[in-house]
Amino acid sequence: MIFLPYDKPMIENTLQVTKTCKTCGHLKPLAEFAQNLQAKDNRSNTCKECRKIYYQRNRPALLVRKKEYYKRTSNLTNYKLKSLLHAAKHRADRDGLPFNLTMEWLEAMVISHCPITLEPLDWEGKQVVNGSAGPNSPSIDKIKPELGYVQSNCAIISHRGNTIKNNGTIDEHLRTARYMAAQQLRDTEF
Repeated sequence: MIFLPYDKPMIENTLQVTKTCKTCGHLKPLAEFAQNLQAKDNRSNTCKECRKIYYQRNRPALLVRKKEYYKRTSNLTNYKLKSLLHAAKHRADRDGLPFNLTMEWLEAMVISHCPITLEPLDWEGKQVVNGSAGPNSPSIDKIKPELGYVQSNCAIISHRGNTIKNNGTIDEHLRTARYMAAQQLRDTEF
């Protein structure tokens, strides 16, 4: 007899409904544990009650640690550059592209306005929504994508400028600009 996946007999229900807290040792319903998507069962190892007690007892030390973190990352431009460098390195590795960018090179390339949109760059992350870059967020532009992330091939421009530029050729962008100008002229005639 051949079993198809949906015909397999169900041996037992393996759905977990309780868990033992690693701190207090009590067996509790899963709803008593905070969600943790990195854990095997998607739940924290410590129950919500024990976590609350921990944070109440250690609040002063946790606040000091939080202040130290913000002090280290208070230079937002430097923090943003590190983030841009890390993301570019990841994309270069993923796509098999050359990479030789450094923090020193990026620091020397910092500009206040995008050369394409002429808008000020958002180095403080005020336009970031749900972790996605805003239109004026700084980004690393590969001038010729196939050459990779090398210093002679990269510049910092806005996310919107990079999106506009994307992978079009100069001729395509000139034709686009002519078309848009003609459409705008036509719209003003009516």
